[in-house]
Order: sequence, then structure tokens, then C-alpha cells
Amino acid sequence: MDSTLTLPDETLTHIFAFLQTVDPIVFSQRRVALNRKYVYRAMGWLCVTFVNRRWRRVAIGNATLWTLWTRALGNRWLGLFIARSKGARITISSDNFPDDYDTDHLSQLIHDHHPRIHALLLLDPYWDIHRGIVDTLVDKPFTTLRIFHLQADCLSSDDVRASLNLFNGQSTQLQHIVLDLPSFPYDRFNWNSPLFDHLVSLDFTMSFEKEVLRIPRIAHALRRTRALVYLAMDLRERTVEDSDIDSNDEGSTHDVVREPNHE
Repeated sequence: MDSTLTLPDETLTHIFAFLQTVDPIVFSQRRVALNRKYVYRAMGWLCVTFVNRRWRRVAIGNATLWTLWTRALGNRWLGLFIARSKGARITISSDNFPDDYDTDHLSQLIHDHHPRIHALLLLDPYWDIHRGIVDTLVDKPFTTLRIFHLQADCLSSDDVRASLNLFNGQSTQLQHIVLDLPSFPYDRFNWNSPLFDHLVSLDFTMSFEKEVLRIPRIAHALRRTRALVYLAMDLRERTVEDSDIDSNDEGSTHDVVREPNHE
């Protein structure tokens, strides 16, 4: 007998949401020979859609269960996540798109659905391929974005047209930013952007060149962050001689400031 028959659909939905956390979709792969890979996939919480008709109807009918988009199970399941999430706000993380995924498709995915993105996590993407993503991040207003994490070790000033003006300054709900850009010069970032007006946390790593560091430009931006409770800055000195050296070189100079706001 199904002991959940007495539970309202809303309660069952909450149970499925908790199950998402404790039993996530899993994808992993490792090379076992020159031309062979071992791939492991687990459907995790998605198994509830195959238990019975009611569980399937409740799970598919709740759009919020389908907002963490993933390609771990292939293109067909990614299409189902897109369709079943309907108009709900979504989370896109590059970690949920395996290395063999066509990166142009990921760029197109972000471009097509940017008005719905609640959290965007781009962790060490291949920026020589992801130029379309850079253009989208600069040109498009991400009006529902709350969380943004960009890690790109090789992103440089050559990858942007003028300055790095994220979301064209039109992301009024943005509260949390992490910019891990060790090769990107801080003076090519638009510190006058309205994005700083509503930030709660800011964590950035950038470089500065020729021993010239204009702190007032950053300080002016921070004065506008009235709600800021966490700040971390890592400014790495980068000379002309260092330009061809990996930005992660242990010999580089790091100035790190971590300052909570207790007001």
C-alpha cells in the first residue's frame, strides 16, 4: 500500500525537493585506457518520476524541481529540464555540463534564457571557445540574476571589446558576485556600474600592471555598496615580463583584503 496517498500534493513536492539535496544526479568519468573512458551516471532524485503515476504527475508538474539544469544524463534529459522548468527561475552551472558537451551550445543556452537565470556559475570555462558567453555577459540584461560566479584563468583584456561592463549594468537583483580573473586587469572592469548598488557580497581576483594601482577607483565603487557584508579582494601585480607566465605562478605578488562589514 502506498503510504503517501494521504499526503497532499504540496507536501509530496516538498519531500521531492529534499530528496534533490540528498540524492543528486551524478555524472563522473575517468580514462581507463588510451581510447576508453569509464563513465558513471546515476539518476538520483529523478527516480521518483518512475514510481507511480501520481508521483510522476506531481514531480513533473512542479517547475521548481527542474530549475537546476544539467546535461549529466544527455541532451534528451536536458531538453526535459528546459521544458518542465516552464517559466521558473533557473540555475546554470558549467559543472553540470560534461567536458564533451559542445561549448557553443552552452553559450547559446545562456544567451537564449538569460532573462530567467537566477544563479550563473561559470567555473574555469574554455574562453577561447566561449567568446559568445563573454558577449552575452556584457550585452544582455540579466534581470533576475542573484548569484554570479565567474572563474576564468585566461580571460584577458583582449577578450572584451572595451571594458568588462557586466550585464550592461542592468541586473538590479544581483546580490552575490565572485570574479576569479587572475589575468584580467582590474582597470578594464567597469567600477562605475550600477551593479554595486545592491551587492551583499563581493569577492574578486584581478591583476594590475606596471606597479600602478589606483585604489580610489575601487573605493568609489565600494562606497555605493550600502548592503555589503562580505568583501574579499585579491589584486595580483603583473609586469610586462610576467605577461607570458601563468597567472597562478607562486612568484606573483598577492595583496589580499578580506573585510566583513559589521555595521
